[in-house]
Amino acid sequence: MDLPTDATPLLSGSVQHGAHPPQPVDGRPKSFRARLKRFLRDPNVLNAAVSILIGFIIAHIPPPEGLTRTAMQLLGVFVSVILTLLCTEITISIVVLNGLLVLILADSFMCTTEDGKVIECRLCDTEDRIGGGTHISYKCDGRQGSLKVALSGFSMPLSFLVLAAFHIGHAVDATGLGRRVSLLLVKYMGGSLLGLGYALTASELLLGPFIPSNTARGGGILMPITMSLAQVLGSTPSENPETGSFLVLCGNHANFIASSMFVTGTVGNPLIVGQAAAVFNLEFGFVRWFVGAVVPGLVVAALIPLILSKFVRTSYNACAVRSLAKQELSRMGPLSSKEIQVLSVLILCLALWVSGSSLDMPEAYVALLGISLLLMMGTISWNEVIENSKAWDSYFWLSGMVLIADQISKLGLARWFGNFCVGFLESAHLSPLTSTISISTIYFLSMLMFSSLTGHIVALVSPLMEAGKQLGCHSRILTACLAYFSSLAGSLTNYSSGSSAIYFGQGFVDRKTWFLVGGGVGLVHLGVYFTVGMFWWTILGWGASA
Repeated sequence: MDLPTDATPLLSGSVQHGAHPPQPVDGRPKSFRARLKRFLRDPNVLNAAVSILIGFIIAHIPPPEGLTRTAMQLLGVFVSVILTLLCTEITISIVVLNGLLVLILADSFMCTTEDGKVIECRLCDTEDRIGGGTHISYKCDGRQGSLKVALSGFSMPLSFLVLAAFHIGHAVDATGLGRRVSLLLVKYMGGSLLGLGYALTASELLLGPFIPSNTARGGGILMPITMSLAQVLGSTPSENPETGSFLVLCGNHANFIASSMFVTGTVGNPLIVGQAAAVFNLEFGFVRWFVGAVVPGLVVAALIPLILSKFVRTSYNACAVRSLAKQELSRMGPLSSKEIQVLSVLILCLALWVSGSSLDMPEAYVALLGISLLLMMGTISWNEVIENSKAWDSYFWLSGMVLIADQISKLGLARWFGNFCVGFLESAHLSPLTSTISISTIYFLSMLMFSSLTGHIVALVSPLMEAGKQLGCHSRILTACLAYFSSLAGSLTNYSSGSSAIYFGQGFVDRKTWFLVGGGVGLVHLGVYFTVGMFWWTILGWGASA
């Protein structure tokens, strides 16, 4: 069939779904020069070009002592990725994919040789001379090794935990169980939208001591309820998104608050307890951790929903909403068989997450087990799993970010950063209290470099505790700040944790708003813990001994 004479060729340019293609001028298609000019004027293109240029410059800076050329290349690509995410609307998975492709092409990963040595991929098939004139040959394929490392990110347990949590959330939503729970919340706590925000926060705090995975708790249990609440209130990413945005942000930040208040709140917290014992000979177990966190933690738990509600411009008729909730609950009747199936799986997952350490069942395994049971019972179908695009998109970009963050640690960038901070603070001759605040702030902001709360802890807590010891910081106060900020710093980005990735993936909050709100919440955390927290810890006598 012949095309109309004014049809626009498919490859004439990128057109967004639903947008009209560029109209020809005087019946003639636009010239290549005109299309190029329009392309170059696109703010996304300009901002991405600047981000790439900054990363290119960083990658070619001569490495300082303690770093290698590969580490600088990785840092350059990482900075480019972060700046592109901050300054453009380009899809996050596309940005991460291109970052990985550049790193593979530049052999900017750590490879494993045939005899088990771990070296920079660029050194494959080279020789090195050590003492006594002995030559060492590094037998490996740098390009294939880089590709293998890049793909390994997609097999990390955190990635599959996030993927499974999305599918469990879909089951909660599709069966109507999430809607039922949300209607009950509205019925009993829906006096205001702020009240629902506090209900989500309270739910996180109640579950925090028992589920040692913030991703399982936030993404697997509370996110589906949050989404159902948004639906009950008539909020979608395209219609009345403000209500859903408020609930998503409340759920996300409540997840980090709960994780910070209990040593069992997230899997990385016990590592801090171990480091405090090793560096300061300090016991910082469950009771001391909670006692130190309870006052500042409850303050931020009260403040964050209140502050977020000030930015929501939406009407909320409490009487009408509660009346509707009662009617809907009456119409739904008793639990359906599929709701019972999902509820049973959730209870099983909850029980296994609580006792997983004693049963040697990783969180990701439990979540995948839950998906398997839902599939075998026919609660959800395999086609539903395949068609859950939000799940697969989040799985892709989070896997890439976790892999890059892991390589940052392996290439020594995190260790170098910690040592640099030690040298800088020593030269500044700060008081112990000022040094404590400085180290804690540096640690909090450094979360921008990490896509894993545990990775952040592993990389920086030990060197920063050693720095604090050298600078005479109060051991209990510094340990408290590092302990609580390990989770609270996750509020800064949408890639800091699996739970953030899941909440962000619902599409209610755009990337720039997420970062702006995260920065504001981060300032609240720092302000509260450096004032209310310090005052409370002084009352506890934590500043009496260094």
